[in-house]
Amino acid sequence: MSTILRLISLNAARVLFVGSLLLALYVGLTWALAIEDRPDAASIARAEAAANASESERTQSEVAAAPTPEAVDPSATAEPTEAPPTVDPQELIAAALPPGDTTVQILDAGGGSAAVDAAASVLEQLGYNIVARASSGRDVSTTTVYFTADNEAEAEALRARDPRFQVVEPNRGLNESVNIHVLVGSF
Repeated sequence: MSTILRLISLNAARVLFVGSLLLALYVGLTWALAIEDRPDAASIARAEAAANASESERTQSEVAAAPTPEAVDPSATAEPTEAPPTVDPQELIAAALPPGDTTVQILDAGGGSAAVDAAASVLEQLGYNIVARASSGRDVSTTTVYFTADNEAEAEALRARDPRFQVVEPNRGLNESVNIHVLVGSF
């Protein structure tokens, strides 16, 4: 009889423990997925309208700050400016780390797997150290190279090595642990 009571008490403890876990899971999911916390179409529209309004205000202030034709002195003539000096591609390449020492993350940013494969193939042929391939949360129309802190020379060297990597920009919120990110759009 005591064995039966022990089994019943053990089973009751197990049932109570599992029930507590299920209750905690239910409460957690209910709290995390509460309907009032989810963005609805109206709140998304309000946020977009606010962003568009602030952009419109900024554009209007830029237009207001631009000189009017009456404010420009017609007797003043613009001095011709020199074209920016072009940098020899070999100088850009010499200023950067060797491709084997340059870490690259390739991201599919709307180009599709064939374009990503083509970009990876080019980078491998050039000797770059591809450390990751993934899809991106953002899309670009043209393949873009983002450089992380202190790695602009590496991005410029990639542009000098292959003309398909013409757009080079500072990193925009991507991981800083690699030298450059290649976001593959149309390749």
